[in-house]
Amino acid sequence: LITFLSDGQTTRQGFRLKYQCGAEPVSNDHVSDYCNSVEVVTGTGTISHGPYDNDEQLCWFVTCDSPTNLRIEFAFFETEPKYDFVDVIEYDGGIHSSVIGHYSGYSLPFVSSMNMENSQAGFLIKFQSDRSISREGFSLKYRCGASSTSNPFNGYCDSGEVVTGTSTLSHLLYENNQNLCWFITCDSPTSLQLDFNFFDMQEVFDFVNVVEYDGSFHSNTVSYSGNTLPPSSSMEMVNGQTGYLITFLSDGQTTRQGFRLKYQCGAEPVSNDHVSDYCNSVEVVTGTG
Repeated sequence: LITFLSDGQTTRQGFRLKYQCGAEPVSNDHVSDYCNSVEVVTGTGTISHGPYDNDEQLCWFVTCDSPTNLRIEFAFFETEPKYDFVDVIEYDGGIHSSVIGHYSGYSLPFVSSMNMENSQAGFLIKFQSDRSISREGFSLKYRCGASSTSNPFNGYCDSGEVVTGTSTLSHLLYENNQNLCWFITCDSPTSLQLDFNFFDMQEVFDFVNVVEYDGSFHSNTVSYSGNTLPPSSSMEMVNGQTGYLITFLSDGQTTRQGFRLKYQCGAEPVSNDHVSDYCNSVEVVTGTG
């Protein structure tokens, strides 16, 4: 489902995408579709870039020699806000890749991890700078074979609040320099759904991350900033330890109104008829076009 949302001021050129049924699986060689060249790194190590130059586009593909847990953690981050970016792209070794983090400014991105199902999976780190003004850059650590954890807050917060069932989670009129976590789960395996109904963050500097946790490993981190309402998220829990980790991070200046979301255990599975819950009208397309 592709959703488009515009606010009440200033428009841009829009977007264009190609869709294709029956697409051939791609190999690691094709992560270079994102950059002219890609440096491949494996095992355990550090990627550092900075102070960087203007008009740069660089990529690193972080993977492991065999299926295992892969974890990346930023230790330093400073790019020109709104103009120079680091993207974290999750790649499954087949045809699926998704941008799970689009970072700019001075806030340290959260940990990202995946449980690799094959040795072609990994994280693509993409750096892009514009033609003026540079900063100190970034540094991150990557590690293959990262230990599983029974603590959903591990690597994100020292501690956090665990909530279950169906209710509302809100953090409004937040303060500077906050790092907070909530873990949303259910008392038994069932479906779990999140719906944001209010969202107002200082764009580029303050973030809410939604992270899937399967009881041992974190994966599929999606980062949100600004004032666009995040889309709904849902999962089928495989055990009573599965859930969503919600993380919040603010920098040292300028605050906004915060966020509010509804979580629901036992949400009914949705059929194609219910994709209209996202929009007043939905156009369905098939094939290649």
